[in-house]
Amino acid sequence: MAKGAGCIIITLGPDGCYLKSRDTSRRFPACRLFSVVDNTGAADAFIGALASYLSMGYSLEESISTAQAAAAFSVSRVGCASATIDKATLENYLSLKGHTLVSDSPQDRIL
Repeated sequence: MAKGAGCIIITLGPDGCYLKSRDTSRRFPACRLFSVVDNTGAADAFIGALASYLSMGYSLEESISTAQAAAAFSVSRVGCASATIDKATLENYLSLKGHTLVSDSPQDRIL
């Protein structure tokens, strides 16, 4: 951060991740939605979902929470590509579990 990064996210495998910014210092516990079969590609699933949800306008915290769920899904299957969850399936699953992120898009929110 001393070199100009706005925030730092450290992935901690089964212990979740840690966010550090000028305003926030927060640990996000790992999502325990599925049994672990193969952790190959979990970080890739996390980073892909994080970037995707940030680019759609979700907050950093919302994007991290959703990325944690994507990573949790990815460890439930063997391999990388076959274990990656698509957006529609991820959002449908989270909606069924009562996750509020997927019930409204950032563009539909009242400011």
